Amino acid sequence: MTERAGPWRELTRRQRVVLAAVLGVAATALVCLAVGSPQPYGYVYDFYHLGVKVVYDEGRLPRADDCWVCSYPPVFYAAGWPFYALGHWSQDVLGIGNPVRVLSVLPILCGIVVVWFGARLLTVLGRRGWELVLGVALLASFPCLLISSYGVEADIVLAAVMVVFTYYCVRWWRYDERGIVPVVRLGALAGLAIATKYQGVAAVGAIGVLFAIKALRSSDRRRVLAMGLLCLVTALAVGGWKYADNQRRYGTPTYGNSVGERTLYLDRYELATVRPSALMRLWGPDPPEGTLTDQLVYRSVPTTLYAQAWTDMTFFSDPTRHGDLSMPYPARSMARSLVAAVLLAGLVPTALTVVGAVATVRDRRQWPLVVVAVISWAAYAWWVVGQPIWGLKTKYLLYLAPVYVVWALAGLDVVSRRAGRLPGAVVTGALWATIVIADVYVLQFALGGP
Repeated sequence: MTERAGPWRELTRRQRVVLAAVLGVAATALVCLAVGSPQPYGYVYDFYHLGVKVVYDEGRLPRADDCWVCSYPPVFYAAGWPFYALGHWSQDVLGIGNPVRVLSVLPILCGIVVVWFGARLLTVLGRRGWELVLGVALLASFPCLLISSYGVEADIVLAAVMVVFTYYCVRWWRYDERGIVPVVRLGALAGLAIATKYQGVAAVGAIGVLFAIKALRSSDRRRVLAMGLLCLVTALAVGGWKYADNQRRYGTPTYGNSVGERTLYLDRYELATVRPSALMRLWGPDPPEGTLTDQLVYRSVPTTLYAQAWTDMTFFSDPTRHGDLSMPYPARSMARSLVAAVLLAGLVPTALTVVGAVATVRDRRQWPLVVVAVISWAAYAWWVVGQPIWGLKTKYLLYLAPVYVVWALAGLDVVSRRAGRLPGAVVTGALWATIVIADVYVLQFALGGP
């Protein structure tokens, strides 16, 4: 049976039942997130629905200076328009619904795409049976993914596009797919990525590196270079026009991210500190007030990115954290013990991911994952050091969640092989415990606390 038969067909009946239960819990969490959301646009940092409103009201894609979130590339606004229009029709004709609430269906669909193609990625890399179930369960319970899947913004759309790109990139690499169709498909997905958010440039960079490696290893370098050029041209044809328009209008290809002389804010970030005590103080008792960026713990890059991966870091549960004077997210009472539990449990897959990433470097099948991850982190770091505030947001790298799961399973393989079957079983049990705790955390968050 080949990978193209689909992940579901790789499983036994019992495994399908367990996976269906896991996905059912994730679906329940999403429903609870929707019902419990204090705002119709869900859990977001920036109010992207304002850009979609421009498309609906004026019948055109927003220009970078139309609104405060309109500086981003336009795929989210274009993709969101049909949902927003349907919401208006329902409201005007049927007298029910909310345009922004209907728009929130788009991120839900993108979250489903992330999980589905994450499962396909695991399958193309040889995961079967209970390993596949465990990997999908870990991905589907990931708090950052679940919370982002009910948030009207471009980051979850980019996550969906980039996960699809990563899957086809690995398949093209592993099976050495030849011909024009796989190359054009990769180029089109990379172009769609750069037309969704500027971080999508990581897809174009990954293509360049992988084609360079192929050229160095191939006896027919001329053909490989020609295919690489075709891929690049396709990407620029699909997504490059926005950058050209920005350059023509504003004198910079990435308007809103690099206007004027670039200033570095290296003193605002701590790359090597870990602040667990300061992190837990955010949940009280007697939590400090103020925006998240004003908190000392936010300066710690490892602490903040990790905390945002496994919790909301009080951004949506403390009304003072957002920085918006209207305080769109009211207070949510979260059990401090549960927060501590999910943060501790998340260390298990994170540690395994580090081990798996090291082991992966020697696995040629996974070189595309290494390239995508390294370039993504480099692009993100380049952007972060130029931001005086709000530079640290894990959701900007949410599309690496399937890679995180792939490497966590690779790390589990290393533990099982070197430490023995019993330690491997213990760590596997710890991973399942992590999944349960993460689901409980998201459900409590969605319902507004204990």
